[in-house]
Amino acid sequence: MKKNLLVLLGCLLVACGVWAQGIVFQKGTWEEILTQAKQEDKVVFVDFYTSWCGPCKMMEREVFSQKKVGDYYNQNFICCKVDGEKGEGPDLAKKYKVTAFPTFLYLNGEGQVVYRFSGARDAKEFLEEAERVSLCAQYDGWEKIQSAYQSGSTDPELIKVYYELCPGDEKVVALNRYLMALPDKQLFAQETGKLFEKGLSVYNYDLMKRIIEGRVKMGEQSPEYDFVYTFPLQFRMTEFFNQCVRNGEQERLEELFSLKKTFSVLPHSIDNDINVVEGRGLYFVSEDWINLRYLYQNRNDDERFKALMESYLPDLMRKNPLDTLNAQTKQLEELIEYIPFARSTMSERYLLFGKTMINFIDYYWRLVPSDKKYRERCFDWLDYVCRMNPYSPDVAMRAARLLMRLEHKKEAVVFLETAIAKQKIFEKKKPLIEVKKLEDMLRDVRNDKI
Repeated sequence: MKKNLLVLLGCLLVACGVWAQGIVFQKGTWEEILTQAKQEDKVVFVDFYTSWCGPCKMMEREVFSQKKVGDYYNQNFICCKVDGEKGEGPDLAKKYKVTAFPTFLYLNGEGQVVYRFSGARDAKEFLEEAERVSLCAQYDGWEKIQSAYQSGSTDPELIKVYYELCPGDEKVVALNRYLMALPDKQLFAQETGKLFEKGLSVYNYDLMKRIIEGRVKMGEQSPEYDFVYTFPLQFRMTEFFNQCVRNGEQERLEELFSLKKTFSVLPHSIDNDINVVEGRGLYFVSEDWINLRYLYQNRNDDERFKALMESYLPDLMRKNPLDTLNAQTKQLEELIEYIPFARSTMSERYLLFGKTMINFIDYYWRLVPSDKKYRERCFDWLDYVCRMNPYSPDVAMRAARLLMRLEHKKEAVVFLETAIAKQKIFEKKKPLIEVKKLEDMLRDVRNDKI
């Protein structure tokens, strides 16, 4: 008998030890729980559950029982469980508008909601939710934070708390508002630039104007500052330009041009259009280039597109004479067999500019009369683009197709032959895929199959 009692006592101790590893839920009436919370100056954690709720049972079995969860909750909260269908449960569920299970409430000693959420979480997520309670407590609960935010509060700390706690689909706008609410000292701090990737993904003209004007007033800064603050801002401008081009937003495009004009007084803000690359983007090119992209993409003002092409390309060609460009190319040619990356550098030199200009010239040709004047104008432009960098097979093949339509077969053959010869300089021992493609197109051009 004595032995059996010892075994039973041991089992009870083991059971208590296992239970103590997780959350300890208090017993008692609702009023007793609130009284205890007041006495200990703690927040009440309430698990609203039902006997039939699968996720509730999962939380009990896999989350509440974990030691790290128990350590945190037992230290910081008065914890209790409420069956939403028994005892005081139905009245409490109605009072606190609990309509789904499990629902987790965090209340102060007066029974007022500080924070709430519904649905099962894993242990890590469950602890992260609990850590948000202290943020809410600073402002007397989530509902008051929501009310203040929705009423237009400009308190940066409150907005930051709202951002931390709000649903994922609201976070971008909330972070945008947070940036706008910051005083200048914080807004123009280097650390704030780290928020631009997320916080500026929704266009806000007033915020962009404030940031850009303030940044320009600061003048030249350290490379470290520009890397964290200035460059992310410029790249965000690029994305806004891209959005305008894709969506045909003329009014916003004009706003961005005004911002760009202000911002571009900083060093390294504008590239020569012939050097445009995907990695830097539309912020760094001229307004004319962006307008041509916009008009080409949206096809909503062909007369303006034609007029802009007729002024833009001749001006660019004057500013970037082929003699100068070819001399630079010759210098790079001499490095091909000594520098491993010289081949890719040569192939990609002016590549984006060349491909884009061929698209523009092609579209221009479709808009103008098919007479000698316009045919020769388009040929002159194409000739310039091809001669800029004969190492680009993509440019040569694109240009050859258009040259055939312009009735310049002889020149199409010459450009393709030149591109083949240049490609063979890269690798003398084995054939290149680019060479095979160029040779196939050259054969088709000679046989009038393009």
